[in-house]
Amino acid sequence: MLFKKELPGALGVNRQTFANWLNAGIADTLEIPSIKLAQIARFFQVAIEELLNVPVPKIEIKSQAQKFEEEIFNQIGLVK
Repeated sequence: MLFKKELPGALGVNRQTFANWLNAGIADTLEIPSIKLAQIARFFQVAIEELLNVPVPKIEIKSQAQKFEEEIFNQIGLVK
């Protein structure tokens, strides 16, 4: 695999660092710098999320009015 030899140099890291990134498990605390992840994702033409070992949770922000409305609907047994 040519990318294992060429990509570390293009990223500006040594081969051992790159190998550590490739072999990192879910339980590892190793973090790849975000700019390097972006470069790798662009190289492979994938989204950054596809390079992560864990699912990325969706963040949902509700306004106070939305929370209140939802609470009222729940109290009276209606489904929005």
